[in-house]
Amino acid sequence: MSPSAVAVSARRERFLLWLLAGLQFTHLLDFMILTPLAPQFMRLWGIAAHEFGYLVAVYAVAASLAGLGASFFIDRFDRRRMLRWVYAIFVAATLACALAPGFWSLLAARALAGASGGVVGSVVMAIVGDVIPAERRGRAMGVIMSAFPLVSVLGVPASLLVATHLGWHAPFFVLAAIGILLWSTIGFIVPPVNVHLKGAAARSRGWMGDFLALFSYSSHRRALLSVFAFTLSGFAIFPYLSAFQVKNIGIAEADLAWVFFAGGMATIFTSRLIGWSADRFGKRRMFLILAACSLVPILVITHMPRTGLPMLLLVSTLFMVLMSGRFIPLMALVTTCVEPRMRGAFMSLSSAAQNLAAGLASLGSGALIGHAADGSLTGFGTVGYCAAGLTLLCIAIARRLQAAGMQAPAARPLPV
Repeated sequence: MSPSAVAVSARRERFLLWLLAGLQFTHLLDFMILTPLAPQFMRLWGIAAHEFGYLVAVYAVAASLAGLGASFFIDRFDRRRMLRWVYAIFVAATLACALAPGFWSLLAARALAGASGGVVGSVVMAIVGDVIPAERRGRAMGVIMSAFPLVSVLGVPASLLVATHLGWHAPFFVLAAIGILLWSTIGFIVPPVNVHLKGAAARSRGWMGDFLALFSYSSHRRALLSVFAFTLSGFAIFPYLSAFQVKNIGIAEADLAWVFFAGGMATIFTSRLIGWSADRFGKRRMFLILAACSLVPILVITHMPRTGLPMLLLVSTLFMVLMSGRFIPLMALVTTCVEPRMRGAFMSLSSAAQNLAAGLASLGSGALIGHAADGSLTGFGTVGYCAAGLTLLCIAIARRLQAAGMQAPAARPLPV
């Protein structure tokens, strides 16, 4: 075990990972819950694709700004205490979404949920980096990232079902209730994570000095750029994929639940396998393989003509497996390049980069996508080409990350 790691028993480590995965589940579902509801929102409120994009983008932009702000101070607190505070705010924001009476109030509530949810994600990743040794971190990321397929298998279909029968407010009420239950267990399962605080006062150069020190490492800069490009490539497609499948491919809104269910079930099994493979065969190698393979479903699913549900399920499942799977080795790789006392700030900055990229991608795709006379979407194929190009850029950066030698910067003193 790394000397900087927090020592926990194997049993507690398992409980910790599943709790952290549960926290990831709630804030990922809170973000993704809008995507399958896009056809309903467009119909009920009479809004266009770019207006729906505001609801997606405000969450991501708020999360980005919050992550950037948190990077100035997040490493000055015990991570368990920080997690309890920001998750409490997230639950309150989710409840505010449930109570929103219209578009503008929902937009404001989404901004608060995004700001708190983005920091929750960065604290979760920092805890994984502090508690789980590097040699098991790929498998740990596989557990954490299993939250994404669970959102697809359980969260999204259940949310669609509840929204269909009880209205779009209801899924947010349910999500807030789950959040309250998870929040109540944080103090029992998450250990104090304060190794990064030892000697922090003596090393500190002030908030701005500590923040600027993050950029003095070339590995940090390349890691942030790779995460940014990676997120752009995914979120150029995700927010409008459900609408494209309904309006262009021709499936019924009710069948969207099957699309998410099939992709999520497959990803539940592949996430753990990919995490194990990243530890066994190398995180960089697994990311490069998965990212290259993801180019095929990216281009296919964004250019699909009208087809039946079975063919769509085949393509969309492959798309979800590879798009979520490539994130596991990338984040395991990224966490190894940061020394413990800077990990929280770096992960907050990484979260800010991801959420900024998600917001920009949603707005950019909304600008490229139009509506034909028959109601179908136009320009989605162009979005697919952009996503493929960004994936190639991420591959090029990731190759340089490893080639630059991402040995633990902990072995080097902070630059003066």
